[in-house]
Amino acid sequence: MTNMMFVQYNTTDHLKSEKNIAAYLEAVTENTEDDPACIADARNMTTLTHETRSG
Repeated sequence: MTNMMFVQYNTTDHLKSEKNIAAYLEAVTENTEDDPACIADARNMTTLTHETRSG
């Protein structure tokens, strides 16, 4: 059996510009068949990104 190693992943670490955020929201919208829960999660990530950057 092979040991697996996991790394912590945080979406906000990769949303470094408004352009990245817009592309992320567009990708989520296009790839989730307009699932309200997924879109809400994506919006929460972008809000968290803005809060993290400003404070």
